[in-house]
Amino acid sequence: MPTLGCPDRTRLDPGQGSVIRPRTDVLTAVNAQAATIAQRPSVPTYIALLRFTEAGAKDIGHSVSRALAFDDVARKAGVKIVGQWWTLGRYDGVLVLSCDDGTLIGRLLAELNAGGSVRCETTPAYDSEEFTARIRR
Repeated sequence: MPTLGCPDRTRLDPGQGSVIRPRTDVLTAVNAQAATIAQRPSVPTYIALLRFTEAGAKDIGHSVSRALAFDDVARKAGVKIVGQWWTLGRYDGVLVLSCDDGTLIGRLLAELNAGGSVRCETTPAYDSEEFTARIRR
């Protein structure tokens, strides 16, 4: 029976209950990032679910450039863009922001809405410690 080679030199034998070993370089990077995040002081995080307006959908080809322009405005205002993704389904995008000032987040997202290309639905997001602290109050 032939075996299949994997980039990390793991050998898979389809007929013999294949063994898959995780790539250690990827796991090392993920663990390092998790350790870095765990050491940071907690900064409030917000998730914005985005939907294109009719105008935004018609001009979808400029969506990335609009997003990069928003990222620049947010960064200059002191808001960190943790991540931004375009999605398929009920929402057209997800934006994750982090900032100590919730009012600033609200103002920036109101400006984003006013631009006319997207509408946002935003909610604060909590890690396990923050969530536990909130439900125990």
